[in-house]
Amino acid sequence: MSKLITAWLRLFARFFDNIWWPWWSNTHWNSSKEDDLPIADEDIVTGVVSLRRECMRLYEKFSWTGDGIEELFDSILPPPQAYRKSLAGQIVDDCDGFHSVVYHVLSKSGFESYLLTAHTRSVSHCALLCKIDEMWHVCDYFTVYPGFETAAEAIEDYNKNFVEVYQAKGEVFYNALIKYNYNKGKLRSTSLEEIDA
Repeated sequence: MSKLITAWLRLFARFFDNIWWPWWSNTHWNSSKEDDLPIADEDIVTGVVSLRRECMRLYEKFSWTGDGIEELFDSILPPPQAYRKSLAGQIVDDCDGFHSVVYHVLSKSGFESYLLTAHTRSVSHCALLCKIDEMWHVCDYFTVYPGFETAAEAIEDYNKNFVEVYQAKGEVFYNALIKYNYNKGKLRSTSLEEIDA
C-alpha cells in the first residue's frame, strides 16, 4: 500500500474512531441510557485465568450481527447497556458490542479497561485492552494475550498477532482507544500517552 493511501486511511480512521464513533454512539444510545449496573457474583473477574473463563462463558451467548442502518452501520453500545443485554441470555451484536460487555465486567471487577480498535487495509476490529496485576493485556473474544509492562507494548504485540489471526492484508496502520465515563454515562477517546503516563 502506498504511503499516501496509508496516510489517508490513517486520517480517516483517526477521525472516525476518536471523534465520530464516540459522539455518534453517545447520541444514538442516549435515550436508553442505563444507570450504572452492578455485575453478578459469577461475573466477577479476579485475574487473567478468570477473565479467560468469563470470556468463554460470554462467548457462548454471543451471536455476531452487524449494526444496521438505524445505527448508521456502526455504534458502540455503552458497557452498562451491553451488560444488561447479556443478562437477558444472548449477546446479539458485533465485536464492539461483545467487548463492551467484557469492558463492563472488568471495570466492575476493579480493572482498568479500554476498547481497542485495530485497522488494516482489509480488516477493522474492536477488542479490549486491560490492566490486570500490573500487566497490560489485550483480550480478543476469548483469547487473552500475554501481559506487558506498558499498554504500548501490549498493543504492538497484539497488532502482530492480529494480522495473522484475521489474515489481514498488510500491517495495522492505526489503533484507537475508547473509554467509558461511568459518572457522565459517555464514551470518549483517549490516548496511549494518557494511559502510559
